[in-house]
Amino acid sequence: MEDREYQRELIELVKGNNALIVLPTGSGKTDIAARVIQQQHLPAAAAAKAAGSVKAIVFLAPTNPLVAQQCIVLKEGYGMAARAYHGDGSQKDISSWSADIWAREVAAADVMVMTPDVLLHLLAHGSMTMRNISLLVFDEAHHCNSDHPYAQIMEDFYHTLEPQHRPQVLGFTASPKGLEGAEDRGIGASKSSKRKRGKSKGAGAAAVGGGEWGLQQRLDARLVTVADHLRQGLADCVPVPANELLQYADDDPAWAEHPGIAGACTTLTSALEGLTRPAKLSEAALAQLQHYASLYAAGQLDAEVSSTAAADLACFAAINEAEFGSMEALDKQVRGTKTCLESLGPWPAAMAAHLDMLAAIPEEEAAAAAGSSSISRAPEPAPGSADAEAVAAARARARGIVDIELAKMLAKDDLGKTPEELLQELGFHLKSVYDWLAALASSQPAILTPAELATAANSSSSRSSSTPHQLAALAPALLRLAGKAAVLMVVSVLGGLLMPDADRDALLRDPDVQAAASSAGKRARGQLQHAGAAMLQHVPDTCLQAQSTRAPAWRGAPLLSPKLLSLLRSLATQQADADGGGGSDDWWSALVFVETKLSALVVSQLLQRCPDMATKLRADYLIGDTEPGGRNQCLSMDTKAQARVVDRFRRGDLNLLVATNIGSEGMDFKQCAAVVAFEPPPDLTSYIQARGRARKQGSQYCWLVPRSTAAAKALVGKQSKRISDAQLQDELVRETSAATRQLLQQHRSSSSSSNPAAAGRQSGLNGSAALPHNAAHLLMPKGGIATLRLAQPLLIGFCTKLDWGGRAKPPQAFYRTVQLQEGFHTTVYLPSSSGIWQPVATAPCCSNAKASKNAGALQALKELRQAGRLDDWLQPKK
Repeated sequence: MEDREYQRELIELVKGNNALIVLPTGSGKTDIAARVIQQQHLPAAAAAKAAGSVKAIVFLAPTNPLVAQQCIVLKEGYGMAARAYHGDGSQKDISSWSADIWAREVAAADVMVMTPDVLLHLLAHGSMTMRNISLLVFDEAHHCNSDHPYAQIMEDFYHTLEPQHRPQVLGFTASPKGLEGAEDRGIGASKSSKRKRGKSKGAGAAAVGGGEWGLQQRLDARLVTVADHLRQGLADCVPVPANELLQYADDDPAWAEHPGIAGACTTLTSALEGLTRPAKLSEAALAQLQHYASLYAAGQLDAEVSSTAAADLACFAAINEAEFGSMEALDKQVRGTKTCLESLGPWPAAMAAHLDMLAAIPEEEAAAAAGSSSISRAPEPAPGSADAEAVAAARARARGIVDIELAKMLAKDDLGKTPEELLQELGFHLKSVYDWLAALASSQPAILTPAELATAANSSSSRSSSTPHQLAALAPALLRLAGKAAVLMVVSVLGGLLMPDADRDALLRDPDVQAAASSAGKRARGQLQHAGAAMLQHVPDTCLQAQSTRAPAWRGAPLLSPKLLSLLRSLATQQADADGGGGSDDWWSALVFVETKLSALVVSQLLQRCPDMATKLRADYLIGDTEPGGRNQCLSMDTKAQARVVDRFRRGDLNLLVATNIGSEGMDFKQCAAVVAFEPPPDLTSYIQARGRARKQGSQYCWLVPRSTAAAKALVGKQSKRISDAQLQDELVRETSAATRQLLQQHRSSSSSSNPAAAGRQSGLNGSAALPHNAAHLLMPKGGIATLRLAQPLLIGFCTKLDWGGRAKPPQAFYRTVQLQEGFHTTVYLPSSSGIWQPVATAPCCSNAKASKNAGALQALKELRQAGRLDDWLQPKK
């Protein structure tokens, strides 16, 4: 593989130096990294291995698909022994590997390609130390900010090491977010972004003060880009997509003024605000009361809870979420269906409900064994529930990294308010649920009858002044009815748009539908999915095709939104224009970026259902693995499934991918001729990254813009701002790079004229001395470090490895943070099996709640270590 002239110049320029290399997508940033490894590090590594001294070369990428891609490039393009490590279920036992196993991995691999979570896990447990790394490569280095794992690696492990023991750092990005000087020029500036930056400096700031740093300072690397005299060579190799606006008729009366669609959206909004939201809050209060009950039963709250309060807590201990299902999950599913209805149309909304809310939740093991589907559903339990903890623990054992990943997925562990406050809150929210159900029962008995509500609770039980025992008896019954009502409300609303009223009413009254809707267990087993199928079967695929081509074959409400129709027609036109324009090795392909996983799945399903389109637009979807806290946790795509889809897209078996932002960074699609943003990119970085996927000569980056003047003006303004910011950022990058080049030249000249051997690595952005750890850290004798920001995930990892005592859920630590006059104070309650029965308190108080909780977790780790419960690797002592 022959290097381009600008690549050779940069490889030589960064020799022996830390550098942040900024180049556009498709310019060969990975090739530069590979040459630096090949020419400057592998020979030294081979000599060191022969002498019995091994140092690792670590290549970091932020996502699993990117880890897989870069590993393949290094293997197949450069013949390196590269190995990939990530948190996917395909590497089931990686979290339990000992330091000896990792030492063998380091010795066997030329390059270790991994996600940053994996490296944090290794550094925290001492399985690898920063001084045993010779080169640290950050792909998509713009992520090195705030509390991102990239920033934690640099701030908590690199900058705290003496300079002579630090590895060389190379960062690569096309969009240097957080670059010094950007804010002064108004690049990407907005009031909301300034507020976010202000908030990130508290608990998220590093132990070394990194909250005030820019991107170069965090990476300890000076920015460089292509020299001015070589920019034409870069332009010849890297096409720049043209920016195009695609208008859609948001003001089309057939859509905008259709009473059925407007009424459906209003009804779902009412259900979300009046039913699922208070039901979700009731569920959260119940979970916290159960946590208090378990702590009292374990003897950890004796001094804090009166005998009367203890009796009140005991009545909540036996409540089982299986009686009513997860309201948290149901609220998100209804919200996701409503979003699809508003932005995509009635048919996509029905497909969303069919694939998500009404679908079965299979066991992860069964789905993995089948291996035939790229989509798996993972349960989305309520925070604090037994199911949430059991699912998180199962994932902890099935996924690659326990501590870092599990911290993001485990149930909420904040006790929050006092039991008395929680009881009052529970009564208030249950009353809201009851009142909404009562109104529903009087107006739509096909969904819920007054008799059902009367059986669950009488009118006096709805009062917020009910006793704790009454609330404990009332809550499961009301939440069970809330689950039934929410599901059937969605079926009623969407059925009314896609089916004759008589058929819709018959479906709602079907005894099997009523029975399945009333049982959380039956819903979880997919016994309501036939209701979704019934709605979809009323719309022939030919009608979908007709709507996309403007043929009037459907007499009901519009099936697809004007926005979605504009997308489909534009893609069909682009594909038709490009058809036959190239040979077997040249074809048209496109990427469509959507906001949610559910939207990606539904749009790809639509394209596969339209007969004519399916032959021309060979579509599939690309989404990430489950992201806790996201809007669609029920949908996930593991690394193997992602790799299959990406490979088919690259080969041309597929010519259209509908993707979330997981496909927007670093993915190399040379045949991609068009990128369409279904929603406007939220910031400059997203715009640059997504636009960069259009790699073909003459490619386009398209935004969907409403036709109505008021809405269009705002979006066109955003588009202009993104384009302007990109130009300003390019100017800033060139100026910064020129200063770096001048500095490097001066450094080399002075070194060569005095003492060539003294010309060490040039970065020097933060002084020559190591910056100290925050006093709050736990340093282990084997090299592991429990930092403030890693304390919570490390404590979670410790707890899940304790004896479960025959329970279906793992032991868990709980936190109670209160605000005092002098600051925030956290008390940590450890599981009884940890060996520490007394609550652990933070001292002194912290400036914010997040920092206080981190400090509490770190103090708990210190006390576990002092009690002999933590070994030298921050694991439970056996």
